[in-house]
Amino acid sequence: MRMILAATFAATVLAATPVDARPRHHAHHIHHRHHAHAPRSFDTTTGGAAYGTGLGVVDAMRRHLGSNPTGWARVWCGRMLDMALRSAGHAPGSPVARAYASYGRPAAGPAPGVIAVWPHHVGVVTAVEGGRIRMISGNDGRRVRERVRSTAGVIAWRVP
Repeated sequence: MRMILAATFAATVLAATPVDARPRHHAHHIHHRHHAHAPRSFDTTTGGAAYGTGLGVVDAMRRHLGSNPTGWARVWCGRMLDMALRSAGHAPGSPVARAYASYGRPAAGPAPGVIAVWPHHVGVVTAVEGGRIRMISGNDGRRVRERVRSTAGVIAWRVP
């Protein structure tokens, strides 16, 4: 049943994404024991994604992987995203994760460059991998980190 749901989800995301914006496959895949297929990864150098407006934000955040450039000790995922949005030339965001539920414009679902909002966390999708997403965010293990996450609990998908 999980495989059917994952395949349906992936097909829905692909159908909603223009061909030139679809993620490209790379040799370095993260394998999950419950996924029989290789994950879909995303090359930010293509620049032609449907949600390409968020790709500059991803690049701005990747420059700080493994660190905390905000100087804040607690609850700084929203602050990190705000810094990355400004760096990429977008309107300011908020230091509060939940506030991103009304930022920018709505997205149909997860795709590279889309902001994923949970009640207490926020980040940017870098890839869709089956029924999960790869996301980059601040204050994930007290640093900027990119990792695979579940979409459970997401309250909004937004485009800068």
